[in-house]
Amino acid sequence: MKIKFALGLLVVPVIYLVTGCSSALMISSKYDNSIKTDGNRDDWNESFNFDEDNSISVGFKNDDRNLYIALVTSRQYNVMKILNAGLTIWLESEKNSEKIGIRFPHRNDDNEMPMLRPKNGNRERSPQDMQDMLNKLIVKQDEISVVNEDEFPLYAFRTNAVEGVAGGLGFSMGQFVYELRVPLAGNDSTPFYFNASPGDKIIVEIESGETNRSSRSHDKSPPMDGGMPGGGGMKSGRPGGRIGGDRGSVSEMNKKIDFSAEVDLAVDQ
Repeated sequence: MKIKFALGLLVVPVIYLVTGCSSALMISSKYDNSIKTDGNRDDWNESFNFDEDNSISVGFKNDDRNLYIALVTSRQYNVMKILNAGLTIWLESEKNSEKIGIRFPHRNDDNEMPMLRPKNGNRERSPQDMQDMLNKLIVKQDEISVVNEDEFPLYAFRTNAVEGVAGGLGFSMGQFVYELRVPLAGNDSTPFYFNASPGDKIIVEIESGETNRSSRSHDKSPPMDGGMPGGGGMKSGRPGGRIGGDRGSVSEMNKKIDFSAEVDLAVDQ
């Protein structure tokens, strides 16, 4: 699904038509240097839109130096996809046809996955058990790779880099949170920048790696407490729900996260 919405620095609701589905509401918010890529969603306020197809909420902010991207999900199967199969955010600007990817987190060793399976034959783990185990996987993700369209590695950054690409994974209000910072053109304090500036239109694609789930059948669990916003297409507002027993069906487990959006970078006025 490709969604079009804009970023702005004034707190003004803006509605854009979405090709092939319902309209999407994007509430613009001023970037005030408050974002820390630490896996905590609190500094994003209401700057999220929910994509029902992928059961994720996404947000974008920028100033003249950096682009910030956040992804939030309360679906257990999405968290397992991201931490096990990895996630790549592809960026492309109107200035040129060059497409670059930010790979974070990287694919985990498949041997790590048994730790996520229920113990003693129980079907589900408690939310706290899940978070404790997933935190062990998060700790291992301390590097971010920049790749070209052929997936050849170009640069590598530590997740806590002061300048350049940086990212964070964590849990906030019972949900999994992904944050990423990408330098923009004109940021001369880093060896790498994405060739885009405020006012430009960019294409953002978010995709998880391939999963290798068993074809063993699972019952589809109901939404977690609070659920996620209903309806089709993109919905504005804070994502709801908490990570819990929502493992999902086999088809949901095997389906890649595949999100695409056109984003207008905010201009400081």
